[in-house]
Amino acid sequence: MCLFVHYRKTLKLRKSGKQFITGYKIVDKRNDNCLYSMFFSHKWAIGFNNAYVKIENHYNEKYNKLCIDNGIHVFLYKPNRHDFMEPYEKIIPVRCYLNDLIAVGRHGDAVFRRVYLSKQSYDKAIKC
Repeated sequence: MCLFVHYRKTLKLRKSGKQFITGYKIVDKRNDNCLYSMFFSHKWAIGFNNAYVKIENHYNEKYNKLCIDNGIHVFLYKPNRHDFMEPYEKIIPVRCYLNDLIAVGRHGDAVFRRVYLSKQSYDKAIKC
């Protein structure tokens, strides 16, 4: 995934005075009753989940924008189930601390260094 940075939205969220926000992550529930990221083989656990890759960015010449590829990408709103989602993919709420915020994108998405997954959210996703 690539997040195109929206500088004003990033600054607005950083200066909001909030300690954390609720973000939403689409995960893949596989046969072993575990949750995995859609695009990477990161196995989600209860508690803090860190981005295991070095946070890098690059300038996309085609779109004339700064692009962030790595990190934990989340939606800032609860998405509807999309046509591209498979039945085994779940939308889970995660707690995103603003001191871990890397950037906010143009389309209601953001990238964080780490996010927190509660036991309640994990159990609910596993049961469905």
